[in-house]
Amino acid sequence: MLCDDPLPSDELDLIARSFRLSAAYGLWKEKRGARPMPPAADFAPATLPVVLAPWVTLTRVLRDAAGRAADFRYDWIGPSLVRMSRRDFTGFHFTELEHTRPDSQVWKDRTAVVETGRPLLTVPPYTGGNHAVRRAMGIHLPLSEDGERVDVILTIVTYET
Repeated sequence: MLCDDPLPSDELDLIARSFRLSAAYGLWKEKRGARPMPPAADFAPATLPVVLAPWVTLTRVLRDAAGRAADFRYDWIGPSLVRMSRRDFTGFHFTELEHTRPDSQVWKDRTAVVETGRPLLTVPPYTGGNHAVRRAMGIHLPLSEDGERVDVILTIVTYET
C-alpha cells in the first residue's frame, strides 16, 4: 500500500510555500492514484495546467542494454525556464552539456529519482543570468509507462527573488 505522501514532512512544508511546487505535486499525486507513479502520457505539455506548463521540464531516461540509466534527454522545457536559462536545451542529452554531465548535481538528482522511483525536492545552485534570483527550488516527479520503471521525470522549478 502506498503512503499518501512519499516526501518527508519538512520537504512538504517547503513545497507548501510555493504555489507551483504544491500544484505540481498535488497533480502528480492525483494522477498517480494507487500506482507507484503515474504514466508520462498524463503529463503531455499541451495538457498541463497553464500556470504550470511554462515552468516544467520533461526529462527522458535513456537506458543501456542492461536497462540501467545511461543518459538523460530534455524532451521538453517550458518557455519560462528557457527564458531563465537564456537557452533552449530541448533535445539535448545530459552528456552533451557541461552543466549536466554525470558529476553534476542535475545528473545526480535525476539518478536518485530513477533509483528510488520517488519524488525528490532539490535546491540546486542557480547559475542563470538573473541576478535578482536568490534561490531556485525544484521537485522531480517520476513518471512510468509500466508503473514500475521510471521513464520520464517531470521537474517543476520555482525561483525566489
